[in-house]
Amino acid sequence: MALEQEPAVTEIADRRRTGAARLERALARSLVIAGGAFWVIAAFAGPYVYPDVTLVQSAKTAVWPFLTTMLILGLGWKHEQLAAVLLSGAAAAVFVWGVIYGWKLEAWMFMLLVVIGPMALAAVLFVLSSRWEEQPPPG
Repeated sequence: MALEQEPAVTEIADRRRTGAARLERALARSLVIAGGAFWVIAAFAGPYVYPDVTLVQSAKTAVWPFLTTMLILGLGWKHEQLAAVLLSGAAAAVFVWGVIYGWKLEAWMFMLLVVIGPMALAAVLFVLSSRWEEQPPPG
């Protein structure tokens, strides 16, 4: 009588075979890159529209979102669960920011669509892609 493999192990093997984990990981990374690009552009352009703000001052403002994006992307390359925690925390922080400042409906819709949603989705994708590496391959 042959021993049947556990469903979780066969699911992991199926995901490896189909490349689903690679797709999850690639999509999570692309969401981090797209979100980082959004924040760098917003941090640069926001102050730069004022006449008394110089190009250098705007660039200094945009450095922080860029460095944060690189940190999360670098962590997500090897430590996906840590990147997921950081992204979840950042999404929660943006939510709290909106509550504190009393955003109107339009601001909430924009931030949910462009910021909170992609960060939360990237966090979920990082967790999903890390799951298949936690368990050893069948065989």
